Amino acid sequence: MELLPGCLVTTLDKLRIDLPMKEKRWPITALDSLRGIAAMGVALTHFAQQEIPFCNQGIVGRWLWQLGVWGVTVFFVLSGFCIHGAYLREQRRNPNRPYDWIEYLRRRFFRIYPGMIVALVLSALVGLFWTTAMVRNPNLRGFLGHLFLFSNFDSVNHQSINSILWTAIVECYFYLLFPFLIWGCNRWGRLRFLMLVAVFCWGYFFLVSFFTVPGEARVMWQHTFPGLWWKWCLGVGVAEIYLSESESPWSRVVSRPIVLFTLLIVSFTPCLFTDVHHVLGFHRFVLPLVVAGGILGLATSPAGFLEFPYLRWIGRISYSIYLFHPLVLVGFSLVTLGAWWWDLLPFLILAVATGAAGYYMVEVPGMRLKAKKVPVPSAVVGTSLS
Repeated sequence: MELLPGCLVTTLDKLRIDLPMKEKRWPITALDSLRGIAAMGVALTHFAQQEIPFCNQGIVGRWLWQLGVWGVTVFFVLSGFCIHGAYLREQRRNPNRPYDWIEYLRRRFFRIYPGMIVALVLSALVGLFWTTAMVRNPNLRGFLGHLFLFSNFDSVNHQSINSILWTAIVECYFYLLFPFLIWGCNRWGRLRFLMLVAVFCWGYFFLVSFFTVPGEARVMWQHTFPGLWWKWCLGVGVAEIYLSESESPWSRVVSRPIVLFTLLIVSFTPCLFTDVHHVLGFHRFVLPLVVAGGILGLATSPAGFLEFPYLRWIGRISYSIYLFHPLVLVGFSLVTLGAWWWDLLPFLILAVATGAAGYYMVEVPGMRLKAKKVPVPSAVVGTSLS
């Protein structure tokens, strides 16, 4: 007879813990689709830079050029949202159990590192024979720099071998900094510490811009993780708002279809600018805020935007699309069907096919390795650049 009350107490306790989270969708299928669109946007920009003569000329050309910047910004903000959201859910389900940071780091390693290393090795091998603006001749210093994550501070090899690997390396630093971020938020308060991080990152960015000579060195320092961390932390703030037990007025505003459509249009307003300084300023300091608002709106909107199975599958393989599409572009630098419009559709198909191969042959085995222990939040499995 004593077992029944105990079972009831346990059940009620679980209900009490999970109840605030019951109305919050997780995982959020619209955000999986958004990740896929972002990956294809980056691939399309790189195709345009290599194959389309009017890229960055006129409104359409500037849109093609800026689509990649938008995609990378989506990756950074969305990654912070997914990682912190999974952390919050785990802590609220098990408030009395200390978070296993060793397990967190192990899972993050197997999620991002295997694909990055395979892309690095394949790019180095291809670069021995054929090169493009994105796949370059390998060198030992650049290879080791990417392998051990210090190429982020090497102006010569910052974008060597495979020029998109720098973003994956920056993402690794964000993962390593996340325990420190949680410690700071717990010690000084979430809003206060996130604002402190933003001020630090902006100060760092302006200091390196002021004290470095224009050129590769300045670009490298501006794209190191201290200058970009605030964008990832924006995603952390969005997760706090989304998973709050009380509905935020911001959520009610940005979840309206007309507001989401407006945010999408605003994201690409630099297509109308001709001054490069205005474009760069918007991309660096305004676009992340617009993307954060869009992510919150998609997460909270009841309209079901972007919830299409095929788009969600593209989102699932987006990390491999991102990593391996430069290798597909090497092939189009050697063999072409003629004009760029004949090459575009085959490139997109091959980019998706290569991404699928990378996902099922590299990422899925990595996920199996990281799942051997009792999992910390399962929602992290779906995150990549996120």
